[in-house]
Amino acid sequence: MGNTVSSEQKLDYLKGIFDSVQDDEKMMQEYSCALLRQIHIYGSMYITNKTIYFLSNIVGFKTEEAISLSNVTKITRQYSVGLIPNSIEVVTEDGEKYFFTSFLSRENAYVMLDKVWADAIATKDFNEFFHEDF
Repeated sequence: MGNTVSSEQKLDYLKGIFDSVQDDEKMMQEYSCALLRQIHIYGSMYITNKTIYFLSNIVGFKTEEAISLSNVTKITRQYSVGLIPNSIEVVTEDGEKYFFTSFLSRENAYVMLDKVWADAIATKDFNEFFHEDF
């Protein structure tokens, strides 16, 4: 039997790194991938019902990103080097673009991201509708 890390343990791990993790966040999935900056930064994408987290620690070089799903405006399937269908781009309201690549199964990651993003947007729209001053 191998060691299995529960969703609660993964969320506790994220809480130790990010102050922004909310108590009502639920861990949905984790994927190995790379964040493309000037170079490929290999690490893990953690998807909760509210946030996309990316963590990497390569020989002491740490990269930590938290992307609120309620601020995302677009999630698209992309290709690395214009040919390989293993990438996803996430764009936020402020125009920030995050290019994630090297997924073993881009389609699984994309479907999960699209689902939790749609749920987050529906919740945001619902809350905004009922909190407006009439």
